[in-house]
Amino acid sequence: MRFLVIVVILFFVFQFGNSAVAQSDSGNAELKVIVTNEKSRKLSNASVTVKSIENGMSENAKTGLSGVHTFLLKAGKYELNVSLEGFISYEESEIVLQK
Repeated sequence: MRFLVIVVILFFVFQFGNSAVAQSDSGNAELKVIVTNEKSRKLSNASVTVKSIENGMSENAKTGLSGVHTFLLKAGKYELNVSLEGFISYEESEIVLQK
């Protein structure tokens, strides 16, 4: 199986330990997920799920032709799961978005 390479870009990103933290004055933050293979080729049609750790609500999407999907989310803690047939799935267990 091949590996997925995931790049997560948060609006106003700060790094604290193992947690990615983003801040936004509007109360919302953008979570941009870029899915590539080990050769940096962007992968379309990858399944991306963001789930709130606090309330269990989740959003599902597929990456577009550019291998990218952007979520607009409220402040809170999230889990990220990315999968694509033929690749090993990726999971990030704690992404923290703050107001």
